[in-house]
Amino acid sequence: MRPRSKATVDGDNTSRLTAPAPRAHTLHDADRAQRRLGFRCRTDFAAVLDALREDRPLPFAHDPSYVSPEEPSR
Repeated sequence: MRPRSKATVDGDNTSRLTAPAPRAHTLHDADRAQRRLGFRCRTDFAAVLDALREDRPLPFAHDPSYVSPEEPSR
């Protein structure tokens, strides 16, 4: 198992916390997500990237005014 983070020292000799880069399959593998979660999303990561690359609307509904119930009131 890989460590989640490690302490490093920069040129000024001060510590900061860094995290290792995530592995691609943990972020973008729809088959793995389907096996683990039991469902598959209609929109895959490639469709989102294509829309961004081609300056098209995102392939899902997005309400920028939505605030998660877990977030404190603004």
